[in-house]
Amino acid sequence: MFLLTTSLRRLAASAALLLLMQGAQAARPQSEFPLREVLLSDVAQPIERKEIEVVVFIAPESCTPKTHESTWGTIVSSDNTSLFKSWACRAYLDTAKDPKEELAFVPMPPAFKRPSILDTVQGLPASTTGRRYVALIDWKYADTTLGKCNSYGCHSSLIMLIEAVVYDRVAGKTIWHSIETTRATMKDLHYDAKEARSMGPLNVSIALNGIMGHKAQHEAEEQGMRRTTALEPSNAPGQAGTVLNRKANLILFNRMPQETVDSEKFEDGSTFYTIETSHLQGSAKKNLYYHDSRTHVALELAPGTYELAFYKKRTTVNIKENGPPVYLSFDTGFMSSLSVNELSPQKALELTQDSLNALLPELTPVAYPLRARKLQWTQP
Repeated sequence: MFLLTTSLRRLAASAALLLLMQGAQAARPQSEFPLREVLLSDVAQPIERKEIEVVVFIAPESCTPKTHESTWGTIVSSDNTSLFKSWACRAYLDTAKDPKEELAFVPMPPAFKRPSILDTVQGLPASTTGRRYVALIDWKYADTTLGKCNSYGCHSSLIMLIEAVVYDRVAGKTIWHSIETTRATMKDLHYDAKEARSMGPLNVSIALNGIMGHKAQHEAEEQGMRRTTALEPSNAPGQAGTVLNRKANLILFNRMPQETVDSEKFEDGSTFYTIETSHLQGSAKKNLYYHDSRTHVALELAPGTYELAFYKKRTTVNIKENGPPVYLSFDTGFMSSLSVNELSPQKALELTQDSLNALLPELTPVAYPLRARKLQWTQP
C-alpha cells in the first residue's frame, strides 16, 4: 500500500534512543482492555492461516519517525512514540513481504476504517489474495516508555492493545471478535529485521489463534468435551445470569495473582494445562487449555475420569452421569507452588462475578458490554 524508501530505513535505523532510556522508569497507563476477551465466536469449520488475509491499519506518516539534529550533528529521535510506531510500521511491511509467513498481511491506511465491521469490509479495496477470510486488526501501544539495558544487552518492551475481527467473505458474516492486552518486544535498542515480527505481527498472529484451534476443539466436542458458559443466560436482556449453568459439570477458575500492566509480571497469572482421559477418542484424549487470571473455563463433559495436569501438579476428577458438578480454582500456593482447591456452588457463583469466560463470549458482570470497552468496531 505504501513503501519505505532506503533513506527512510537508514534514518529510522540510526535514530538514537536517548529519550527511551530517560523514560524507562515511568509508570505505565492502565490498559483499556483485559488480557483477553472473546466478544463473538461463530466458527463453524476449521480455518488455516493460509486462508486468512490480515488487514492491518497503519498511517503512512507513522512510518517516518520524528527526528532532529543533536548537538553533535547526528540525527536522533525526537520522541519514543513516533520511533516505535515507525518500527512497528516497518515490521508489518517486512512481514507482508516474508515468503515464509502464512498469514497474508496487508497494510492499509486508517482512512478505510469505519465504525461498523460490515462497512469496513465492504469499503476495502478489492482483495489481491483471493482468501476467504479477512481479519481486521486495530492496534495501538499503551505505552512507549520501557527500554532496559543490563550486562546481557538492551531490549524494548511495550504494552500493545489489539482488537481483532474475522469476517467470512463467503458466508457474509463476522465469525470472530476479540480484544486483548499483550506485550510487544524488540531486542537491542534499534530496529532489527530478524526480530521485527515480535513488534506486532507475532502478537496479531497469536491473537488469531482463537480461530485456529477449532479443529481440535470440534473433535473434542464431538467426543463429549463441550465448551459452555458458567452461568445460565438471564431472562432479562443485557443482564448477567444469576445462577450456575446446570449443564456445566466442570468449571475451572484461574485465581492466580494478576499484576497491573505497569508491572513486568503482568502476564504471570496466565497458564496452560491439559485435561486427559482414556475413555474418549481423538483430540478429546488430551486437550490443551490456556487462560488468564480472573478467567474461567466451563465444560460439559461425558461421564468418566479426567486428569488435569498443571505442569507437575495433577488432579483427578470423576464426572458421573447426573452426578454433582465439580468446581475447581487454582492459585499460587506455598513457595510459588500451584494450589488446586474444590469449591462449593456458592463460592463458584461468587467467582463468576469477577471472571471472564476464556473460551466463549459470556455475559458476566465484568464482561463487555456490562464492562465498558473502547472498541473500534461494532457488530455487524
